[in-house]
Amino acid sequence: FEMWSIKQIAIFECSICVFGKRFDLIESMVVGKNIDQVIMFYNFWKFTSHYRTWKKYQKKLRLNYSRIWH
Repeated sequence: FEMWSIKQIAIFECSICVFGKRFDLIESMVVGKNIDQVIMFYNFWKFTSHYRTWKKYQKKLRLNYSRIWH
C-alpha cells in the first residue's frame, strides 16, 4: 500500500464530496496518484471515521433533495 500525503488525502476527501464516486475525476485532482491507487485508497478509506461522516452527510443531502422535488 503506497503512502499518501496529508495534502493528497485532503484533496481526495474534498473531491469525493464534489464528485461522489467518480474516481476518474478524483484522480485528476489528486496529483501523483492513478485511478487504481485512488480506488484502492477509497476501499481503505471506507473503514475510517471520515467515511462515516461523509456517508451521513450524503444521506442528509439525498433526504433534503427528495423533499424539495416531492
